[in-house]
Amino acid sequence: MFKDQQPLGKLKDSGTQIVFDMNHRPALWKGRNDAKALYEKAFEVADIALPGLEDFNFLYGFESVEEIVSFLAPFSFKLLVIKNGSRAVTLVDAEGEVSEVGLTPVKNVVDTTSAGDAFNGVFLGAYLSGEKPESCVKKAVQCAGFVIQHPGAIVDKASYSDLVSSFSPSLA
Repeated sequence: MFKDQQPLGKLKDSGTQIVFDMNHRPALWKGRNDAKALYEKAFEVADIALPGLEDFNFLYGFESVEEIVSFLAPFSFKLLVIKNGSRAVTLVDAEGEVSEVGLTPVKNVVDTTSAGDAFNGVFLGAYLSGEKPESCVKKAVQCAGFVIQHPGAIVDKASYSDLVSSFSPSLA
């Protein structure tokens, strides 16, 4: 089925779930067209995609989550999780059902380094533990909000452990 996309194709064909977060860094690419071509191949194999509006704005000029949803509609995701900075996170399930999970913006932003990684890690941990996507987003937003209140994504281990243990035993 995905034989032209080795080794991800082999993993996909074996039943492995593929998660993709584009996290675009312009300096790592020859140009936008190269990045877009490879991202679209990744979208073809991804079961779960975690894009952000900022990346799509830079690459495609999209100004809204709706444009991203429309652009990604031809791809077959089990779940699409669109991050939009301090605005609501948009979920699109396999049937194309769209929902939003609101969030409370953090007032004391110190450093946004690793916000996306913190979000993705907690989201995926909760999701793979069987939680509903909306619950996963709430936990992921809480974690990312905690991380961005610290310099360089370095947080006090005890405080972070307290935060994560408040989520559920499965993530502690």
